[in-house]
Amino acid sequence: MSKGKSGDHGAAVAHDPDAPVTPSPAGVTDAEPVETAPAAASAAAEAEDVTDDPAARALEEMEARLRRVSSAYQQLQGEMAAFRERTERLEAENERRQRARVVTSVFEPVQNLRRSIEALARMDLPPDVVQGFDLVLGQFQAALHDLGLEEISTAGIPFDPTLHEALATVDVPMPAMDGMVVQVFDTGYRIGTHLVQAARVIVGRYRCETPTDPDARCDP
Repeated sequence: MSKGKSGDHGAAVAHDPDAPVTPSPAGVTDAEPVETAPAAASAAAEAEDVTDDPAARALEEMEARLRRVSSAYQQLQGEMAAFRERTERLEAENERRQRARVVTSVFEPVQNLRRSIEALARMDLPPDVVQGFDLVLGQFQAALHDLGLEEISTAGIPFDPTLHEALATVDVPMPAMDGMVVQVFDTGYRIGTHLVQAARVIVGRYRCETPTDPDARCDP
């Protein structure tokens, strides 16, 4: 009997509605367990691995490399173009200097030949003699012009000390002629920017006559 009562008492305790109940964590049921932080991070990593395409990543790296190579190539092309331009400019300048040296070395003998021919023309000599010298002079002058020799236009322009050599000055009647080249004695020549011979010229000078009235002024 005591055994049976003991068993009944155990059963009663198990099914006693007044027995204390241990509360469960909020929002957690037996059917839906709580997901821990490591598990969530693992799921996110798996999702990223799924969306990360190795082929797309390789394509992006290839495009970036291609852009770098293209930029370097364009920079190299620009440097090469600038180098060629500098080289061509230096070569052209060296060529002009060489031609200027040749022209300068030959110019004075040719000018002496021209002066000799002018002197012969004033003598009583057969015309064929003078014409023969004129032919030789023309050949020299043509060769010099082919090398770049050109005459300096001087008459009727303001006197320029970088191009002209003033032999004298003459009085001119108008103020506008003051400082102007009024006569050319010897033609000037240059090759490019190199002056071979300055033009020998006469320069005009306007003089204002002193008026009788000291308060009067000459017209400019």
